[in-house]
Amino acid sequence: METRTLKVEVRDTRGKGPARQLRMTGKIPGIFYGPGVETTTLALSPKELAQALSTEFGQNTLLDLDIDGRHELAMVKDLQMHPLTQAMVHVDLYKVSKDREIQVWVPLRPEGRPKGMAEGGRLTLVFRKLPVMAAPENIPAEISVDVTELEKGMHIRTDGLPLPAGVRVLLAPDRRVIVVSEEKRVIEEEVAADEAVPVEGAEGAVEGAVPAPEEGTGSSAS
Repeated sequence: METRTLKVEVRDTRGKGPARQLRMTGKIPGIFYGPGVETTTLALSPKELAQALSTEFGQNTLLDLDIDGRHELAMVKDLQMHPLTQAMVHVDLYKVSKDREIQVWVPLRPEGRPKGMAEGGRLTLVFRKLPVMAAPENIPAEISVDVTELEKGMHIRTDGLPLPAGVRVLLAPDRRVIVVSEEKRVIEEEVAADEAVPVEGAEGAVEGAVPAPEEGTGSSAS
């Protein structure tokens, strides 16, 4: 995975007032933390952050943080947006290591048109994003799967996904992730929160600022 450099500054103030004043200068507040480092409050340019994240990996982009001349490897853990303007207002940056696995959310992309759709079936993504565990350099931009041979009533499970080397999906092997339903709507049972958590021994969970998990009827095509 390509690494993008992001220059940030250490800030000494905390609270809503200083954060509001900082945004008036064209910057946003942030925080950097993780294993082996002291939590540091930051100030950074939202324009430069958006540019750094403008890769095919999006918020899973690996960042080389330049913290007043000190370099740290990090990823976005949470990115807060203004509810109306969608402008960036705050970012959490988590320290990562190239040889340590982390949890992220990766888009699931079906490729092709299922045979079952010609017979009135409906393609449903039970998950639009999948919780995966991988070392930062092994994180894929997306997980794509060929669905052309799926007929009505057929599905693809977690254990049927074509995963890159070093990547694990943190769902039960028999969890259905793509379905070609015979009816207009597929009702999936709720995914328990503990089915998508970091495995034992993982140092951190970087969610890339996406809701977790995206289950239920997902997105569909008819």
